[in-house]
Amino acid sequence: MDNRDGGQGRHEGAGSVLEKEVGSLRSTSIQLPSLPQHTGKDTGLVCGDWLAQIRPLLGDMTSGALEWWDEMMEVILRRYHQWLEAGPLARLSIEVPEDSSYNRTRVRQRMDLRASSLLLTALPSNLKEELISTRQLAAGAIVFRILKVYQPGGAAERADTLAALTVQFRRAPKMLEMPVNV
Repeated sequence: MDNRDGGQGRHEGAGSVLEKEVGSLRSTSIQLPSLPQHTGKDTGLVCGDWLAQIRPLLGDMTSGALEWWDEMMEVILRRYHQWLEAGPLARLSIEVPEDSSYNRTRVRQRMDLRASSLLLTALPSNLKEELISTRQLAAGAIVFRILKVYQPGGAAERADTLAALTVQFRRAPKMLEMPVNV
């Protein structure tokens, strides 16, 4: 048994699968829908819809991409909810999670690079420029910043929902008083 490769031959099958997986990312042609500008009171809803819309597109980059995206989103959303619940001063110290928590392999690191470039092309120019100037170019950092700017589930969205429910609640007694002809 020749072992001149330093024991590397035992993993050749797994290595070639890994290389094929990394290589398959190069030929992927995906274009994400544009994220609308951050304006109006429905921005949280717009952001949530956009994230739901891009999930299957990014998940189609290669096998395992959807699992990677979901794991990354879980980590980012957990941190975002901490940020959302924190006070103004505490928010300053809450940073994006380290991408090593969900980018544990070379394939996942390549998926992150590919997703980052796709995400950047889909962003409004002001947000894209901010991310580039602050060097927050990993996919998780990009999504975390999007969440902080658009704030789905944030105070403004909760206030809008409460206002809409209040209007409906006030209309309910009037609707009960209206005569109904059958």
